[in-house]
Amino acid sequence: MKFKAAQLARIAVALLITMVAGTRAFADTYSISAVAYTQSGNFAGGDDFGNYTINLTNRMFSNPHFDCGGVANASSCFETHYIDGSAPLFTTTLSPLWSDPNPIAGNESCALNAGSGFHAYSILCNNGHMIFAGDHDLPDGTYVRGIWAGANPDLVLDYLGNGSIDGGFMTANGNAYFIDGLHNTLDVAQNLSASPVPEPGSLILLGTGGFALLGIARRRFVRG
Repeated sequence: MKFKAAQLARIAVALLITMVAGTRAFADTYSISAVAYTQSGNFAGGDDFGNYTINLTNRMFSNPHFDCGGVANASSCFETHYIDGSAPLFTTTLSPLWSDPNPIAGNESCALNAGSGFHAYSILCNNGHMIFAGDHDLPDGTYVRGIWAGANPDLVLDYLGNGSIDGGFMTANGNAYFIDGLHNTLDVAQNLSASPVPEPGSLILLGTGGFALLGIARRRFVRG
């Protein structure tokens, strides 16, 4: 089957739009890790890639031997961890990582579906992503308590483990940083279902790829 240049051009543009737009998921796959104890500090920031910052200022007052990674005479201390395995960076000022102390809550994407059997005590959501802590009623009158993902969660598939969410925030890409008061830990919920939004350079590459497809379409049409 032969296509005209205009048809091939439309196909190339449609493919490019699909690559850039992607899809939005309401039930994501997460990996939860406890990265510190709450007695050591609290989250001060995090980003879509999984990098995060912990405020360790309180540790300086409770432990006079703590020197903030070798920073002398510091009145505040922040420890930033990187997903690539680089050594933590200690600073006396807050890192530039994205942070939002007031996560989106209460809108439609943050509400559980009625009749689902789940009861949420706390919810973190952003940009269509959601995790919550609560319980689920079982037919025998008992319940399962823990953390789940999604506005319409599956009892088994979206179960993230036993724990609680006692304050935290979620990035636009669905990564969550919160306190698990049940275990007294600072937890990172890495969203494995989504990739960070491409940077401008990546979008340029996608754009040039689309133009390349257009060029191929034109050459095929000319050659017949």
